[in-house]
Amino acid sequence: MIAIRVLAFALGLAIAAPALAQPVRHAIDPEHAWVTFRLSHLGFAQAIGTFHNVSGEIHFDPQNPAASRVVASIDARTVNTGLPARDEWIRAEAQLNTAAHPAITFRSTAIAVTGENRGRMEGMLSIRGVERPVVLDVTFNRAGINPINRLPTIGFSATGTIRRSEFGISAFLGPLGDEISVTIEIEANRPAS
Repeated sequence: MIAIRVLAFALGLAIAAPALAQPVRHAIDPEHAWVTFRLSHLGFAQAIGTFHNVSGEIHFDPQNPAASRVVASIDARTVNTGLPARDEWIRAEAQLNTAAHPAITFRSTAIAVTGENRGRMEGMLSIRGVERPVVLDVTFNRAGINPINRLPTIGFSATGTIRRSEFGISAFLGPLGDEISVTIEIEANRPAS
């Protein structure tokens, strides 16, 4: 009889205990996602470009950011440096080879909190079908109801550096810098139930 009471008490605790929170899925808003890159042009200035059409998901847990995860895809064909002829050259086989590899993809592998609303995200970046590890410094900007679409929304900024030679892009190394600085601005919405 005592064993039955103990078992009933334990079951009651298990049922009454709150479920552990899970990261909540948010869809990246392609209309509010910007990826900007810059690299040295002949040592005189920084050449700047952008990508659009970013899609993917952020599974975010504000109570335990390390449990969060990101999967994202960028349409490499949307590269824009302000000069159409240069954009075509970047899309060509010697550079991004967008005919064979139209998407640049990223998936997070680890997230560490480094300060208030700041973290360091490790992940795998694939460009031209070549996958390499990258590190992004991330700032959590805010969470709240978006006043335009009325959806729960989160926003992040991130920066990182990659080397184009590590992804098989070696055309004009020297005149054009190998190191590319990347800045990312992302808004993501929790889909309506």
